[in-house]
Amino acid sequence: MNNIFKISNDLFGEDPSFPSQESKFTKNDFLDTTKVNNLINNIESLKEFWNKNQDFIDGSILEVEFFDLVPKSKRIKVLFKHTTFDDRIVGAKYNYYDNKVGLSIIYRSIKLEDYDTLLKLFKNVLSYTEEIHGGLITAKSFKEKNINKPSFFAELSNSNFIDLLLEISRIRMFSVPDEKIEPKDQQFIRFYVKPSELKKDLNIHLLDSSLYENIASLSKRDIEYINKTAFYLVSQGFERVYERQVDEEDESVTIEPQTLELPSNEYYIGQIDGAMFKDTYLKDWVQSEDLRDNKDYSEMEKLFHGTKVASLLVHGGDINDSLGLNDHCGHFRVKHFAVLDDYTDVFEVSKRIKKVVKDNCKKIKVWNVSIGTDAEIPNNFISPLASVLDQLQSELDVIFVVAATNKPKTFAVDDNYRIGSPADSVNSLVVGSVRMTDKERASYSRHGGSLGFFIKPDISFFGGDKDKKMIAFNGCQFVKCGGTSYAAPMIARKIAFLIYHAGFTREEAKALIIHSAMEWSNSIKDIAHIGRGIVQADIVDILSTPDDEIRFIYTGQTKAFFSDNYSLPIPLNSNGKTPFAVKTTMCYFTSCSSNFGVDYTNVEVDLKFGPVTESGLHSIKDNGQYEEGRYVNEVTAREEFSKWDNLKCMSFSGPKTMGGLKSSPKWGFKLTTSYRNGEEKKVKKDKYNFPVSVVVTMKSVDGINRANQFRRDVERSLWKIQPIDVDNLIETRVRLKQKIIFK
Repeated sequence: MNNIFKISNDLFGEDPSFPSQESKFTKNDFLDTTKVNNLINNIESLKEFWNKNQDFIDGSILEVEFFDLVPKSKRIKVLFKHTTFDDRIVGAKYNYYDNKVGLSIIYRSIKLEDYDTLLKLFKNVLSYTEEIHGGLITAKSFKEKNINKPSFFAELSNSNFIDLLLEISRIRMFSVPDEKIEPKDQQFIRFYVKPSELKKDLNIHLLDSSLYENIASLSKRDIEYINKTAFYLVSQGFERVYERQVDEEDESVTIEPQTLELPSNEYYIGQIDGAMFKDTYLKDWVQSEDLRDNKDYSEMEKLFHGTKVASLLVHGGDINDSLGLNDHCGHFRVKHFAVLDDYTDVFEVSKRIKKVVKDNCKKIKVWNVSIGTDAEIPNNFISPLASVLDQLQSELDVIFVVAATNKPKTFAVDDNYRIGSPADSVNSLVVGSVRMTDKERASYSRHGGSLGFFIKPDISFFGGDKDKKMIAFNGCQFVKCGGTSYAAPMIARKIAFLIYHAGFTREEAKALIIHSAMEWSNSIKDIAHIGRGIVQADIVDILSTPDDEIRFIYTGQTKAFFSDNYSLPIPLNSNGKTPFAVKTTMCYFTSCSSNFGVDYTNVEVDLKFGPVTESGLHSIKDNGQYEEGRYVNEVTAREEFSKWDNLKCMSFSGPKTMGGLKSSPKWGFKLTTSYRNGEEKKVKKDKYNFPVSVVVTMKSVDGINRANQFRRDVERSLWKIQPIDVDNLIETRVRLKQKIIFK
């Protein structure tokens, strides 16, 4: 077995210097009079509607639906610059067809007087299309005729004028937002504008804006009123009550008596859960704090879940040694917080979580969240609790390990029933569950995915199922149990070991766990339920590799729009060829904007990694994004390169199957950083200064162990390298524990 390595060196920053690209219609672009006339009719209808509906806001909310998936850079920028529009995007959604993303919809705040400007603009475009191009603008018609730009557009350059025509060609329709909510009690409503800034009071209860922006709590009567009078202000509705999930049925089990020595210097894992038993053999290891309004301990079955999760966090490896799940991570102390009952207000749960994490973040870096809703997550918005977890992780040096939720026990659902909140959290490590015997998804697994393109769960582990169940202590006895709630703490233990004992950052720990689960194949089996793979049970297998593999971790600080280093030495074979299959995983923690719907994450970092030749860097996965003269459509960018996802995984199967990489003794990293939702203005001072971690594994296709050669080559270069000796880490942990007990 080979140790893994941590390598370090600075990245070099460079701002882009692309020449301006020529604006032109391609063979697939066209604009005809039918399109333009339809949009003119839309605008006239909108003008009439909004003139009659000025009770609550000055201006309007414009819904813009496109023909396909449109990137941020092509969302009617020139069209809005040509007017006096407020030019403020207030939301973004997708239309879905057969559970797949179909097209983009955006929402903009528009001044009322600008509808006249819009009408004038579109009528001039209509005249131009008819008179100059005979009713149809195509790439061919531009070649045959001069641009002949009308005087109305004199202030636009020829390039911007063509961009304007292209933008209009992509718009399917303009309309009024119409998100009517089913009237019932205990509802939250998100608005496109801040309710506190409305001209006329809606008489609704506003929530703490530090938790949820633009959200109010509404009664059934409130919703009926808004559906009639102000439906155009509503962005989304969701349930206010957080209902505790019902566990899979447990079975009693007889195991060897468990004893725990008194804790000494063990590290803490935080536990967000329901209530638990306090007076058990775990009492010296688990500090429990009850934040619920109703501190009722009379119903024992309501205490089982929290106690089982706590027992796994403390010493789940010991308890499940007979199942081959001893992780060699040792014991952890647990600080348990009871934040919810059977039915709890989501807002209250969020407030409690935010407080306990902020109060304990210096001592507790790793938090287990084995709670979730029966209700499915929204298609076009992050769930409220997930947004709070993401916010905390963007502000604090913590990581949440979240259970991917189970199928409801109270009603029947099919295999497409989607995960529940907060398993849609993008910064969190979300854990699904698989069976132990065949490693297929567990019977209670739910269909993952979030916001159209984000992969959730991230990974899976054994959570117990009908074939073999996990063993945990429920407060009264040891039981066999099953659920994602019991897979998550086994992963939280591994993350805690990596951060507390191995000294990894949270970015490195998350990337390494996901990377260790990845298969070498580019195709991932059942990714919607299992995520990117199944994590090994033993921490030794995560912190070491087979003899024919080299694994290293690199963490760098972004420096500019482009951040790169092209000097990493990589061994070649005796013929001077690259002899490796390669896979990479990159992780970073991003700030987010819940009001922007599917445009949720604020930071995008694109990764390219591969050999460097005279012609530049050749990434192991060909990626034309941010390269001069190349274009990648938005669907490919999202599906193939995980654009706007803060987790990037890619692999190259190796020379035997893929025809080989460019051969070079030098390899490089290139990171490209961009922002949206106004984030670049908020972080202007440290715009490109945040950590990104990349894990790389290189597998020798000829079976030769090149780890020592890699280490020697790196030591002779300007890079620094540190081997991670997992045996030494485990021995040090045990020796330190014994020393303290002796004292």
